[in-house]
Amino acid sequence: MSRRQWSIPHLEQVPAPHVLAACLCIGLGLSLVLREGRLGLALAALALAGLALVVDDLRLPLLAAALLVAGAWWGGVRLEALDSSELADEIGRAALVRIRSPGPRAAASSRCASRFG
Repeated sequence: MSRRQWSIPHLEQVPAPHVLAACLCIGLGLSLVLREGRLGLALAALALAGLALVVDDLRLPLLAAALLVAGAWWGGVRLEALDSSELADEIGRAALVRIRSPGPRAAASSRCASRFG
């Protein structure tokens, strides 16, 4: 099949960096559904990126697919890290907090007022 049959209408009008950034963002969004942080996704992204270096005619679609898969992997890894957080037990809990600040309280505001006032 020729390249024309596989092309998306008007894709040539969108700048390549925008397409690649959009695919990375879509991949990060997909990670919320997939929740996969496995090494297989990272290897698939690397394989697609390597294939894009070899095949000139499909470089942009292959790089876009690589970034989509890489975004899904990266987001999955980050979600796994959040799931295993030490603060996971505190989710949904509320409490009053007393904050102590070192130094005089009015010092910063008086400095700003004299500089701009």
